[in-house]
Amino acid sequence: MSTERWHRVVELFEQALELPEAERAGFVDSACAGDAEMHRELQALLANAPATGAWLRDAIGAEVQQLASDAARAQIGRRIGPFRLVRLLGRGGMGAVYLAERDDAQFSQRVAIKMLSYAIGSSEAIARLRDERQILAALEHPNIVRLLDGGSTDDGLPYLVMEYIDGPTITAYAEQHQLSVRARIGLIRQVCAALQYAHQNLVIHRDIKPSNILVDAGGAPKILDFGIAKLLAPIASFEPEARTRTGFPMFTLAYASPEQARGAVVSTATDVYSLGMVLYELVTGQPAHPTTASALESLQVICEVDPPRPSAVGPRAPRRELAGDLDNIILKALHKEPARRYASMEHLADDFGRWLDGMPVAARPSTVAYRVRKFVRRNKVPVIAAILAVGIVLAMCNTRAARELAEVRLTAGYVDQGRQALLDDKHLEAAAYLTAAWRRDDRSPAVAFMLARAVEALRPERLRLAGHDGTVWWAEFSPSGKQIATADDRCARLWNAGTGELLFTLPHDDMVASAVFSADGRRVATASYDGSVRVWDTATGHRVVSLTGPAQDGRIHYRKAVFGRGDMIAAVRWDGSLADVWDARSGVRVTTIDNAAARGPDVDIAVSPDGRWLAIAGQGPEVQVWDTTGWTRVASLPAKDVPSIAFDPARPRIATVSRSGVAAIWDVVEGRRLMTLQDAGEVMDHVAYSPDGAWIASASRDGVVRVWDASSGSPAAMLRDHHGKILWVEFDPTSTQIASAGVDGAVTVCARTAKPRWSASRPTRTS
Repeated sequence: MSTERWHRVVELFEQALELPEAERAGFVDSACAGDAEMHRELQALLANAPATGAWLRDAIGAEVQQLASDAARAQIGRRIGPFRLVRLLGRGGMGAVYLAERDDAQFSQRVAIKMLSYAIGSSEAIARLRDERQILAALEHPNIVRLLDGGSTDDGLPYLVMEYIDGPTITAYAEQHQLSVRARIGLIRQVCAALQYAHQNLVIHRDIKPSNILVDAGGAPKILDFGIAKLLAPIASFEPEARTRTGFPMFTLAYASPEQARGAVVSTATDVYSLGMVLYELVTGQPAHPTTASALESLQVICEVDPPRPSAVGPRAPRRELAGDLDNIILKALHKEPARRYASMEHLADDFGRWLDGMPVAARPSTVAYRVRKFVRRNKVPVIAAILAVGIVLAMCNTRAARELAEVRLTAGYVDQGRQALLDDKHLEAAAYLTAAWRRDDRSPAVAFMLARAVEALRPERLRLAGHDGTVWWAEFSPSGKQIATADDRCARLWNAGTGELLFTLPHDDMVASAVFSADGRRVATASYDGSVRVWDTATGHRVVSLTGPAQDGRIHYRKAVFGRGDMIAAVRWDGSLADVWDARSGVRVTTIDNAAARGPDVDIAVSPDGRWLAIAGQGPEVQVWDTTGWTRVASLPAKDVPSIAFDPARPRIATVSRSGVAAIWDVVEGRRLMTLQDAGEVMDHVAYSPDGAWIASASRDGVVRVWDASSGSPAAMLRDHHGKILWVEFDPTSTQIASAGVDGAVTVCARTAKPRWSASRPTRTS
């Protein structure tokens, strides 16, 4: 459906929801006269509107959180330049930070890599990040985390390589080490020096908070994310520390200055205020302002309410040390008016120094006259009403009405921005805005509908092609990566791997269990339970030859066919006991391999990349390996109940997966297990090596494609692209894309560490 038609559907759906239920059918008939497709769409939406709302109320928050978490964790194991991502350190609404290790054998190094997500990978965002990188590269200070490198990945994700600090936040460090107030002030003075240096270089942080100040093993505080946060989280995040983009600069609400809350111009005084908020929490153990449920109420508190004196807060506060000068220093940093704060970080640090030395400080308590002027300015209407002794109740009502109106307008703004983002296919942005509206009690069916569409779009994209009618048993890339072959009940299909377009249908008379490309990609061999192996021309879709073997005890069912050296084709029968070998050019059967120890129906056959070996696996006690020159058995690997095997492209190794949840790598020459892949644990039906030999992927019955580092056996990624059991998985020739197929009737193509690119799935049946 085009954007214009989708916009029209949304508009009509919202109009219909405003009508009494009895009048909706007539409205739809009138509005969609002559447009049967739109009529069906509206009827379906209206029929499901109540259920949609109930579902969202219970599940939307967890769903969006899970999607964001899965997307971030899916990158683990990915190689970025000379580094490999090994662990997720944290994530925000639009990006994530990973621990990475150098992986080029040059030297050992651990770094932190921060990556932007696909959702904001626009040319503008990338350009802004590159500009920011140039600024950060100029900041060299012992208390600022160093920028080491940056760039864009091969699929366009911007990233920054930062110095890795293996330490807690400044507040956590102070608690863990039970630091005195003087020691805590000492830490803050170092932060002041770093921020003063940044300000002198015309850089304002704008997001000072405890999680952006880490303390290293030597006890030195390090400031993170200079100017990066505004790029990494441009809209409302799903994390508790939400940075916002609602027409004003981005910030973390709990540490934001009044000018940030008002959307006014920020300055170095903004960082002074935010550091004052951190200091308040550091010395009292409590935030300066209590957390509120309403974002609007929080903004009002930031702009209008002074925090209590630190010495008066909580039993944990060391009252004697805080009372007096230190109270005044902190409250001066937290003045609502930027001009009344410290003029610079240097001045703030100097006042701390005077306090530490027992000298008089520059900070003084606010005078009575100042407090009166401030009160009158902040409460003009109540003050005038009190002076006039009339209209007090009216003023209160007006204030409440104004607040309610502001709430309504803010919520409506979220809905409008969410709707526009949805129409622009910015689904993560739409989900963020609409979730914000939902949490502000806009539970209208229209918002529920749009939010459901946004969340669904964040799942693997599924193009509805005229495709498979049942379980998809196979999915494989051509050697060029331009085609994908799939197999299901009575046919195989060839697809355009870039667009998902169906190219050819390759028919059989019974279930097609596999479809395998030749080494040059010009042919594809399909194995079927109709007792034939058919070879097809991939350029025309025409059948080249049909092969079969001698029947024993009834009909032949071929489970899988593979190409070998030259014109050789081999196919294993469903029970694994026999494998037939042909010359594909002449159609003559060369031999039949007797593999009596094997048991089916879950069997597999594979040929090594050089054509030297042929291996057969099944539900028996061993995986058997034959030399294809004389068809003699050369190895028996003690791997039980193995439904799938894959040869290493470069080394004499075989990867196996088992029904008991064990995945392993074997040495063919020595006949021994080299390693067990970590954290498999699920029943697996298929395994594949990447063409570069660096990765192994498995198809699991829990609907997850698991990816491992083939050299270490450690987990690299988990891709949740299916609803149900996955039967097949395969890498593309570049080792960066993975195709998978399963019982949900879908074939999904996705990046090895990223979101799906396209899927081919069976259409909805219509009578």
